[in-house]
Amino acid sequence: MHLSKTKRNSVIVLAGGRGSRIGVNKALTPLSGTPMILYVVTRSLQVTEKVVVVISRDDRVAAFRKTLPRNVAILRDSVSRRSPLVGMLTGLESVLGAVDYSAVVPCDTPFIRPKVLQQLFQVAEGHDAAIPLWPNGYIEPLHAVYEVRNTVRAIKLALRIERSSNRDMIKHLKDVKYVPVDELRSYDPDLRTYFNVNRPEDLLEASKILDLERANSSV
Repeated sequence: MHLSKTKRNSVIVLAGGRGSRIGVNKALTPLSGTPMILYVVTRSLQVTEKVVVVISRDDRVAAFRKTLPRNVAILRDSVSRRSPLVGMLTGLESVLGAVDYSAVVPCDTPFIRPKVLQQLFQVAEGHDAAIPLWPNGYIEPLHAVYEVRNTVRAIKLALRIERSSNRDMIKHLKDVKYVPVDELRSYDPDLRTYFNVNRPEDLLEASKILDLERANSSV
């Protein structure tokens, strides 16, 4: 698949998690000498010129600013309530009117494949969302593409009735396309897009994967 950027799409990177199992700010955790979020942002910039990083109200903007490219926007959560929906809302509202669709991704998945995001953008066209679906029924709402206006409305509805999970928000979307993850293997055979770094051992495994990828790319 040829990667082409469009000004009507964006990527929202959620970086407000505290990374308690790792012990430090997860987004800025070094992975082979590079802050983990930089892998996510760099790969996202291959898909769109508009990338927005959302951090928690307690995080220091300066720490992210010195790490990220200048053309990446950095926003704090608009409210103090702890929920991925809050970060999504902050990011999506910031691009409302400027873009039609936005991918929402976490900061702790350093192997996101740009071609997977591109495919999800294509599937989402004309619908409210394109959400990856595993064979066991588990969905990946934080590796999905959303129609911005309708999703902002759905998040506000969910939060208004004190429902703060991604699934609660998705119930308020009328037209969701679920994409079996096996259909994405053409762009990511090992589905490493969904590899999350949650624990120290995950960080070690991610480093090994990076070393392997770099070795293969140099062959």
